[in-house]
Amino acid sequence: RYRLRFGWEKKFSDEMKAGFYLASGERAGTDSTSTNTSFDENFSWKPIFIEKVYATYEPNWAKIGPIEKLNITAGKMNNPFEAGSSDIVWDRDVKPEGIYEKIDFKLLDTSNYDVKGYLVTGQFVLDEDSNTSNHGDANLFAYQLGLNQILYTDLMERPIDLKSAVSYYTFGDYGRGNNFAS
Repeated sequence: RYRLRFGWEKKFSDEMKAGFYLASGERAGTDSTSTNTSFDENFSWKPIFIEKVYATYEPNWAKIGPIEKLNITAGKMNNPFEAGSSDIVWDRDVKPEGIYEKIDFKLLDTSNYDVKGYLVTGQFVLDEDSNTSNHGDANLFAYQLGLNQILYTDLMERPIDLKSAVSYYTFGDYGRGNNFAS
């Protein structure tokens, strides 16, 4: 088995960047959880597909008070909910499509102990419905609130990092189409 990934990210200013990535895959377009390809199928051509294509806006004007960063990303991107989840909930190769907003907060900043928080909201398209009689597109609306405690000690080379998060996912029109049909 092998995999190929290629891409670029271009920073247009200190507030705006965009990226584009290609990847190989066994079943391009049908398996969103693997970019591995096997040596098989009698020397056939192997598929390469778009893994990510996105634009990110991080406005400087939003850095006020405890807000460290505001991030708005749209397109097909890295999963913003993976950091506060486990592999049971999100596979690392899943790249959602839509838009998300993330706010990072600095709640406490001392020489030995920091507390940071974040809020992520996401609006993702699961399946675009071209048939107007089916009530519309299938969507995922996701919310995550997290807290990250960081303890610095001379006994360890790296700080102790304790992250906890609560997530809520709701699906719009997912069961009305053919999403549960075999």
